[in-house]
Amino acid sequence: MMLLNACSDKSANTDNTTENADSAQGPAFIHALNAQIEQDPSNAALYHERAVKLYDSAYFKQAYADAKKAAELAPDNAEYLFSLGQAAFEVNEVAEAVSTLNNAVGKDPKMAKAWLKLAKIQFYLKRYDDSKRSLEACTKENGELAEAYFIQALIKRDITDTASSIANLQKAVSLNDSYFDAYMMLGLLLTAQQNELAIDYLNNAVRLDDSSVLALYTRAQALQEFGLKKKNKEMIKNAAADYNRIIEINPNHAPSYYNLGMINFRLDQFENAVAHFNEAIIADENYVDAYYMRGLSHQGIGNLSEAKANYEATLQLDPNYTIAREMLELLGSR
Repeated sequence: MMLLNACSDKSANTDNTTENADSAQGPAFIHALNAQIEQDPSNAALYHERAVKLYDSAYFKQAYADAKKAAELAPDNAEYLFSLGQAAFEVNEVAEAVSTLNNAVGKDPKMAKAWLKLAKIQFYLKRYDDSKRSLEACTKENGELAEAYFIQALIKRDITDTASSIANLQKAVSLNDSYFDAYMMLGLLLTAQQNELAIDYLNNAVRLDDSSVLALYTRAQALQEFGLKKKNKEMIKNAAADYNRIIEINPNHAPSYYNLGMINFRLDQFENAVAHFNEAIIADENYVDAYYMRGLSHQGIGNLSEAKANYEATLQLDPNYTIAREMLELLGSR
């Protein structure tokens, strides 16, 4: 299942290394600012502007250096402190990130983004009580915010209070009907509870991004699970449509081929299942489950030599795949 990254909006704790993008003066998009800073090296606003541009392009180390300089030049500026706090987190200066964001909200208690970033980091550190206090302070100063409910939902999920997590996510989407991550998490939690309401939330995720492989795949899995369990042909058809849409987007998406194979296998359409497991193995030659299921599908057709070959291939990839060994022994006794 998907794990949502709630701790950072960027690729966590990495720096952009795009080839040919940099010169001795850094990436091209900051060259004009470099010249301005060279002419006015005590201008905190220029350092901050450059820090923001660098951060937004995932040049975190450079962003951190510039944000630090801006905050040194203007230590009472809450916006500069916020930029320093979020950049510090991305370069693994976590303690500095927390203290700086606390400083930022001390300067400007209505800065919602600083409270929320602080709460996310505290959640990441599993300091749940601190995160809750930050969220409470944010709500007191700014009113109800969808992201605050989302972070609260993450905390509740981590402490296995699933009902409260779902309630917080539902509140988040009621405040922001374009909250992709909240719809996705609702879909996952409700699918795990065997609640078909999951499909409605996943439909909304796909509505927001109909080319998201993650959203399509999560919905397809839910439709497949509910459809096969209830023998609901429409759900099964829609699951297959989602997997085929994913394959259009990414022709090498092995799990989609595999799940198409599983649908056909469960419907006793063994030849179609073999074809889909073939595609899964072409996309990922080490897809051990696909070899095993291809073996079962061949066995369903009556191709026992092909079944044995696939069970053997399964064991070559994973010698501890016990059920494949058992199937080989069973066929060997015939």
